[in-house]
Amino acid sequence: MKMLLYTLSVVFSIASQAQEHSFSAFEKRFIQEYENLNIPPIRIAYLETLADIPEHEQLAKQEQFFKRVLEEVKTFKQADLTAKQELNLAIILYEAELNLFRIQLSKKWRGKLPQKAASIIHIEHGKDWYQYLLKRWVDIEVNPDSLFAFGKREVAFVKHKMEKIRVELGYNTDEFNQHINDSSFFLNEVSLVQKRFELAQQKMQRKYAHLFPFADEMKAAKIAQGTDSNLAHVPAFYNAGTFYFNYFNQAFNQRQIEWIYAHEAFPGHHYQGFVNGKVDRSALLDLFWYPGFVEGWGAYVEYLDIYSSPMDEYGKYEWDLIRSVRVVLDVGINYYGWSDKQAFTYWKTHIKDQDQVAWREISRMKRWPAQVITYKYGAHEMLCLLAKAKESENFQWIDFHQRLLENGDVPISILRERFEKEK
Repeated sequence: MKMLLYTLSVVFSIASQAQEHSFSAFEKRFIQEYENLNIPPIRIAYLETLADIPEHEQLAKQEQFFKRVLEEVKTFKQADLTAKQELNLAIILYEAELNLFRIQLSKKWRGKLPQKAASIIHIEHGKDWYQYLLKRWVDIEVNPDSLFAFGKREVAFVKHKMEKIRVELGYNTDEFNQHINDSSFFLNEVSLVQKRFELAQQKMQRKYAHLFPFADEMKAAKIAQGTDSNLAHVPAFYNAGTFYFNYFNQAFNQRQIEWIYAHEAFPGHHYQGFVNGKVDRSALLDLFWYPGFVEGWGAYVEYLDIYSSPMDEYGKYEWDLIRSVRVVLDVGINYYGWSDKQAFTYWKTHIKDQDQVAWREISRMKRWPAQVITYKYGAHEMLCLLAKAKESENFQWIDFHQRLLENGDVPISILRERFEKEK
């Protein structure tokens, strides 16, 4: 009997190893064939996405490839795969479904581009294209109606947080509006802005490095003034190891210092890029990037307890309100067909004294549909995972962040599924 059990064990082990080897060969073949198809990368402007649509012959090749992939994956049992292979299988399924959605739309495309000022709803099958871009930018599981409702909830949530800070500080509404516009909050010299960001960097690394894996091995981001006036509409950005703040002879609101540094540098994108180089990220994952995770992480870290004062936290919510309103507007403009006037009216209902920003953002959402939603949706999903993780008596920040980042950026729905499976 023992010999029989041993024999069966050996047989199952050999079968399992064969399955792993078979999947490895399939995965390698997928990578090679995918790269040969020259599928265009994500384009931030939807007009560029349309301009990238391949000829029908190439679309047919792509369709044949992804349909064959969906048939081949049926031969693999997840229980026989390693954890890494199981993740890669999920990514392959995700990409196959997403690309088949794109291919079906592309086959209907007749090449008539709209004027640059027009939102995507005005093109042929515009609503369907918008739903594709939501899936590509945010996550395959999202849809316009649920995101519209999500955005409205977030607007109410953020306004509640801002009101709570006002009440806790003991101001009435008029007093508080006067207080936040006080000259003491604004910096009028580039050297002062530079110094404040350097102080924020020192604080973040000194107080919060122990919450994040590998943080003690990371070189701090360089800090410099941005010089590209084309990027003056954003307060800061990150690129190749340097955090750039924008100062173009206009007072800099120092309530933005801490959340901006956290988002762009540490523990945000600079740290995130460093970790991507440390974790065991597969060649398959390196084919793709998932903005819902990338921008979601940058926005997620802003919600952590990193602020020196209630007013620094209030500065975070000032921008968070803009992000929340943008979710509603993006869907409203690009799916429900809101006019510029309707969009501006909604903005003015919730955000005061930011008319110039409003028109800039409305124009952005018409040119770049779906992109602005990545921040809020990704952060919200990560915060939900955090709340569930904290229910455990053994919760440790560094362990939680290790789990979030262990594969670099992955689709949000796959991240959620992996967390739920590991309970």
